[in-house]
Amino acid sequence: MEPSAPERAFAAEVERHRAAARVTQDWVAQRVGLSRAKVSEVCGGRYLPSRQALDALITALALDRERAVALWKAAWEAREHRRRTERANRREPPDDWSSLPVLPAEVRSLLRAQEVAARDLPYRLPGARKPSLDTVYVRQDLGTGTEEAHDEQPRTEPELDERGLLRERAAPKPRLTVRPPARTVQQALDDDEHVLVTGGPGQGKSTLSLRLAGEIAARWSGGDAPPPLAEPVVPLRLTARELATRLDLPFPKALVESIAADYGSLLWAEVGPAQVAERVAGCRWLLLVDGLDEVADPADQSRLLHVLEGCAAPGSPYRVVVTTRPIEGSILAPLQRASAARYELQPFDEEALRRFADNWFDGSPGAADRFVRQLRAAHLDELVRVPLLATIAAIIFEQYGDRPLPDNQYELYEAYLGYLLTAHPAAPGPFDHLREDLLQHLGRVRLRTDTSLMAAARAWVSARVPVRVGWTDELTTFLTAAGPLVQRGDDLRFLHHSFAEHLAATAGARELPAAFADGHPDFKSLLHTALQGEQGRHARAVLLHYTRLHPDQADHAVRWLHAGGASHHVLAAKLLAQHLPAGPAVVDDFLATTRAWAMTTEYLGAEVLRHASRAAHHPALVPWLLDLLRDDRAPWRSRIEAATALATRLRTADAPEAVTLLRAVTDDTTIAVADRLSAAEALSLCGSAERDAAERGLRAVLTDRNAEMSDCRAAAVVLAGLSSEGRAFATKALLDYLDDPLMPNGDLVEIATGLVEIGVEFHERCAEVFLSVLRDPVDSMTGRRDAAVALASLGPHRLDQAAAALLDLAGTRRLYRYERVAAATALAELGPEHRTTAAEHLRVMMAEHGLGHSERRTILNAMLELGACGHHEAASHLRATFEDCDSDENTAYWAAQTLSDLGPEYQDEAARLLLRIADDPLVTGIEREAALGRLAEFGEPHRTDAVSRLRRDLADPGVEPGLRIEAAGQTSRLGPEFHGEVVAHLLDILAGDLRASDASRAWRLLASLDTRTTEAAARAQVDLLDPRPGEEGYGIFIHERPPVAAATLDEAADKLLRALVDTALPWQFRYQACYQLVSLHRRFHLPVSEAVIALFNTDPVDAGRLIGRDFAMTARQVRARLADHIHHVIGASTDTDAVISGAEALIALGRHDASAAASVRAVMVDHVVLPWDRMWAATTLARLDSRHIGEAVDVVAALAAHTPSSSWKFRLLELARLGADVSAHAVMPSSLDLRNDLRQAGAELVLDLRGEPDERTVGALRRMAADDHLAFAQRGDALMALARFEPSTADITGDLESVVDDRAAPVHERGRAAHDLVRLDRSRWHRCVTTLRRLLIEPMTTLDEQVVLIRKLSDLAALRQGEIDKFALAVAHHPGAAPSTRRNALHRVTDPAKAAILEELVTDTAAPVATRLPSHVDPSLADVVSASARDVLASIEWKPADRVTAAVALAGASHRSVPEVVDALLSLASHRGTRFRAWRALADCGTPHRRDVVTEALDVVGDDAEPLHARMRAVELVGDLVGVLPAEAVEFLRRVASDDRASARWRLDAMFRLRHVDGLDEVRTMRDDERVPAAIRRLAAAELVDYRPEDRAKGAEVLHKIAADAGRRPALRCAAASDLVRFGKPGRERAAEVAHAMAVDAGLPATSRVRAAEVLADAARNRRPEALAVLRGLSATGNPTHRLRALRAMAAIAPLEATHALRAMTRDRDLPPVVRLRSAEALVANHREHREPAVIAAREVAFDERLPEHVRVRAARDLARWSEVFRDDARELLHALPER
Repeated sequence: MEPSAPERAFAAEVERHRAAARVTQDWVAQRVGLSRAKVSEVCGGRYLPSRQALDALITALALDRERAVALWKAAWEAREHRRRTERANRREPPDDWSSLPVLPAEVRSLLRAQEVAARDLPYRLPGARKPSLDTVYVRQDLGTGTEEAHDEQPRTEPELDERGLLRERAAPKPRLTVRPPARTVQQALDDDEHVLVTGGPGQGKSTLSLRLAGEIAARWSGGDAPPPLAEPVVPLRLTARELATRLDLPFPKALVESIAADYGSLLWAEVGPAQVAERVAGCRWLLLVDGLDEVADPADQSRLLHVLEGCAAPGSPYRVVVTTRPIEGSILAPLQRASAARYELQPFDEEALRRFADNWFDGSPGAADRFVRQLRAAHLDELVRVPLLATIAAIIFEQYGDRPLPDNQYELYEAYLGYLLTAHPAAPGPFDHLREDLLQHLGRVRLRTDTSLMAAARAWVSARVPVRVGWTDELTTFLTAAGPLVQRGDDLRFLHHSFAEHLAATAGARELPAAFADGHPDFKSLLHTALQGEQGRHARAVLLHYTRLHPDQADHAVRWLHAGGASHHVLAAKLLAQHLPAGPAVVDDFLATTRAWAMTTEYLGAEVLRHASRAAHHPALVPWLLDLLRDDRAPWRSRIEAATALATRLRTADAPEAVTLLRAVTDDTTIAVADRLSAAEALSLCGSAERDAAERGLRAVLTDRNAEMSDCRAAAVVLAGLSSEGRAFATKALLDYLDDPLMPNGDLVEIATGLVEIGVEFHERCAEVFLSVLRDPVDSMTGRRDAAVALASLGPHRLDQAAAALLDLAGTRRLYRYERVAAATALAELGPEHRTTAAEHLRVMMAEHGLGHSERRTILNAMLELGACGHHEAASHLRATFEDCDSDENTAYWAAQTLSDLGPEYQDEAARLLLRIADDPLVTGIEREAALGRLAEFGEPHRTDAVSRLRRDLADPGVEPGLRIEAAGQTSRLGPEFHGEVVAHLLDILAGDLRASDASRAWRLLASLDTRTTEAAARAQVDLLDPRPGEEGYGIFIHERPPVAAATLDEAADKLLRALVDTALPWQFRYQACYQLVSLHRRFHLPVSEAVIALFNTDPVDAGRLIGRDFAMTARQVRARLADHIHHVIGASTDTDAVISGAEALIALGRHDASAAASVRAVMVDHVVLPWDRMWAATTLARLDSRHIGEAVDVVAALAAHTPSSSWKFRLLELARLGADVSAHAVMPSSLDLRNDLRQAGAELVLDLRGEPDERTVGALRRMAADDHLAFAQRGDALMALARFEPSTADITGDLESVVDDRAAPVHERGRAAHDLVRLDRSRWHRCVTTLRRLLIEPMTTLDEQVVLIRKLSDLAALRQGEIDKFALAVAHHPGAAPSTRRNALHRVTDPAKAAILEELVTDTAAPVATRLPSHVDPSLADVVSASARDVLASIEWKPADRVTAAVALAGASHRSVPEVVDALLSLASHRGTRFRAWRALADCGTPHRRDVVTEALDVVGDDAEPLHARMRAVELVGDLVGVLPAEAVEFLRRVASDDRASARWRLDAMFRLRHVDGLDEVRTMRDDERVPAAIRRLAAAELVDYRPEDRAKGAEVLHKIAADAGRRPALRCAAASDLVRFGKPGRERAAEVAHAMAVDAGLPATSRVRAAEVLADAARNRRPEALAVLRGLSATGNPTHRLRALRAMAAIAPLEATHALRAMTRDRDLPPVVRLRSAEALVANHREHREPAVIAAREVAFDERLPEHVRVRAARDLARWSEVFRDDARELLHALPER
């Protein structure tokens, strides 16, 4: 016999811990003293270990002792109960119904009572006749949804929101969009032990249970009717509400008391608890529990389900049948664990409705025909598919006689309630005037709680009228006679739950003001809730009833909704679909808007049409639908919806035309698959005549190679239900797809779900598919949610497997938090107990270290959905997020929007926040337009202004195209009245030069609004896939599938494949192409993987970057093939980057293993590898294997001082995300000699980890912020970090404002301060922008400073892109701009001229090699850079140092050039003058070369024959390459530091290089020792500036003393003053004071005065005129060398003025040749357009044989670089000179 649920739970706990520990069952067996077979039985629930073995298991697997013991005890008790039951059930049951035993008298009494009860309808509707059971069918429904997306589907767990309003929980998203084959009740009961039957209100669930119990009871009484099921069972039909209220009793006793409550006097003998606790005469009880949804308390509902799970356990004396309204699958998990098959009652189709009418009006000739005709005339066909409503309609039909039936549900119910009042006339009574109010009160009570209706009625009445003796009986009689209530035992019950809903809605409607006013708080709350999709179902009912109670307000309500945006239009359409009584003119107006929506492909527009097409009460609907159907310009989706309404719902005389259209669409393969599927589904509902056409269309969908698997699944399930041939075709198609090894996980789940829906024979195989998807090690949730829910529906064991898999995913720290949140929310869907576990996981995630704002929002939203976080708590968090100065505009926008979603009470606050975003000068992205769109949706007083601003942005050609497109999208969603305007502006936008991403968005929006542009848009989308030269960024869309039509898929794929393999493109473009190919269609997954494999063969690092998480969407075989190749590459590669990027690719593919971890660990512990690469390897290793996480943290912490602080902080945060405790490493002891930036990063890291201020950390930040000698770049970081936690930012803003206003401060500091100030206080924007703009046009602002100001003004959103291009290009074209300045100026330029300027920079041979050949090369310039670099390597005019630089650039341009570069560098390294430079470059050519370089450099260190300066350079090189100095280098440095024979300069250098080992105290000693030469003290002070605050204060004092000492060498004084500039504002002020005194001191050498003037200009920008005046005077000196020195200094401040003088000196042949040559060099460096005089001068000097050779060589080199005309002559001369 199968183990019980507690036994399985214990087994699952053991197996989960064994799997988590990654140990085998053999390993467990050896440690607990059991055999391997017994351990297997323990893990399978077939063997329960002894207590001694349990203790051993707890120790071996690290089980939680308390939990494990509790589970073991429960399993032990369950096993004993199971054994007792087995012994008690040994009596053989009867073989069939022909050999029934005699039952005890008490049981026969119970059967007779059930037989009597079944003679009436379950709710005893007065006036009703008995329906026939043969009209009721059930159908299998093993998903979690219903056949259609019924957004009116009721929920069973009503809850009150924080305003006390009824808010229904969101229904599960519908999974089944199609109808499986129908099955009879007997087929379902014969095929399944336990059954769950779902159905909507009035669907016939209670009728089914009553009639089933009655028919079985009649069979026991000797009836000759066919047996309702094959197994002889004893029926026991009880209501769930009665049973749920008695669960505090032992279950047999609860059953007995429920029997008494439900059947009362119908029983003539009591059944005892012992009789219902076991089989009766060998027969099982058929426990029929009706109306689970009517148990209002979720806790009671959950308890009842768990009890029923026990009843359905193996060996139980019960078979269980439960009926309920649809409830989300997670709530029903206990029944699923008990293997209860889920079925859904099939609503009446046309044939069933006809049979119902014939049975009802049997004996009344013609009545059935008239009834059906009236139903169709009133357009009630869809409504009366619900049996209860059909019954009520039949009763009213009889009562109305010749009058027509009401045409809506509200009037039907009202008519029936009115009928109840007149059906049994009674004398006036004391409660008559209370009838309506009392009934509505009771409706509310029933909807909200499970308390006694009788008690509620008595309490309510006694508070309103005087009572008398016997009044309670009078009240009961009154209620049962005058209302939809019936007495059951000592309580009252509604005839049907839908009556309670109807009355509760009416009660809510009556409390609203008589006049509709959207601003009234009650209406505001109601409308907000009504707009919330499924959660707003009851609110919509209240609104509908309000319009029925106040028909004159219906038009006002519809007009108000009509004036809103798309979501308001959807609500209006839903209300009209329920026949809201709006006037014809109002409905016509709304239909005109609906028609405009129908002309688009906007999804909300489709929702409006779907509901509006059900407004059958409107007389103009049919011609309106016909007109839409016939409109060739309308999208197919809209025409199909119109045809479906006409052909399947309205069934007018025009139905044939609609059917013809549907048939044509189905057969037209040029139409999109989704549209053809919709048409085929509609045809399947049009009767047997259209079955062939429907099947033909569905088969075509299944064989379409471009069809999505979701469409194939839907087509297969529909097709399987049409015929046996269709079923065979559908199952074969799905099985073939399932066998395809290239099928991705998400598609496999769709296929398997379709097979599950078709038949039980596929369940086992599909379960294995679901399980394989859940256990796939890929780091993605793609397909897993659906796999888990589908797997859980297949039985208890499968549910446990699904929950375990999701629990493991939610706890896997390697996964991104978004994936873990998705796993937790999926887990919550599996049942209440899992919901609790999921909520706890989310709380744990919220407390994890290093959460980003978007991650917090994702977790918060999930917690809100699960009820794990209250609205007030969420609102507090969202407010804090919005006000956090560290939040970007996107974070702030989503915080405001989420706040608005919490409820109407938050809407005004959210509107204020959104308005702040819209008005924020720093917000220039899509968030601004999105905020305006959201404000417009709020209605007045926000809508008019928001719409005006959106339209203004849309129409303004000066606004960035991307923002105009976003404004277009937001405006289009506000209503069709704006669509014409939006289309016109989109066409205007598309006529301009757009980025590909903007153009794609514009075309997609345009095509959705105007179908005339569909073909042009489709063509454009394909054309946009071609990479555009010079365009930066991520191509088209990073996170979206390319909007390519099915007809152009292959062409698009071809373009993307070409882009993928084009190494001349930026990697972002190629990554984008890779992503788009993967998302385009599964057909392209194999080609893209083959392309990536080919790239791995040529450039593994580049190929590794192309593999992102998007590959998780590919099939396991595709990922396996790619992973195998990566494993091979990693194993054979010695390249560090290749190993790490390959390992990360393996993680993305879910194919990493121990070998990959070993390779990465080898990199991490390799001291030759760059420190930041070792840190990268450490975090990658932690992701590969969490067992190494502690070692990874130690490595990252040890490398802190050897890497940029940002890298160190990022890596520690990443390790914290993976679960490491890094807080100890973030706290920096003040005693350590650490760089200030690292100390600050540690403080910020502590705050990031804890998410709240820490007094020690905040104190450290305050000290940094208050340190005036600290560079503002770091002080500003400290100020902004403090601003996140300081209650008041006044001091901070004051500090920042002082920097902005400091005219002496450097431009970059003032710009940074301005940006930070505006971030803290937006009111300062205008003042800050004005200041920076004024700086931009100041005469003394250098070109480099202009570049900084352009960037800062751009950051402040003070410049549009056109202005950025204009200003930046002006700098780039300026003849005096240096190459580095020009390149920096182009960073934010989008103008096409940028590409030409960049190429010019690379090819300009007059520029220094280091500035024209970048080490990081844009792929678009790779060929140009390669050619230029090779020219440098091969040309004689370039120095060896230039050749090293060129070699580095060549390697950066193409990895294929590395061997060539290595050869060149090895040659250069053979020369002592360039060996260290060449070695440094060679080290970047791969780890083997780095290892060789380190070895050779250490050889130099240890070679006593090498000069000291060479050995010190070797130590410097080793330190830069490996970070942590090897022992031999440390020992060498210690010898130098302690060697009194060594110069003080070398000793200081050695001491400083030992700072990570021995600290900096020795350096401080040298700085403070006045016996040490001043030059050395200056160097020591400068070296210590980045460490302690006292170092900066003391260093500034030392430097100022040296600089101000007139007795010192002027050059030393200038150097000290220059160093002093680095010591904050006080240092700059002192430096300026000393420099000015030196610059004007005529007694000093001219060169010293020039240097002093330079220091003055650098230290105080506002004193540049003084510095320039000094330089002008010095430029007139008679000494040409001094004059040249002064002019070079002038060029930095007044380049044009210096140019004229330099040109004159260059032309002056009377000057010494060397001075003339240097003047020419200065002229070329200062002005590109004055090279001709320089060329002439260089040529004359080079060919002047009287001059020294070294002067001529220098001139020849200049000539070769400056002049293409004389280059060959110059090169010949250079070849000749060494020979002479």
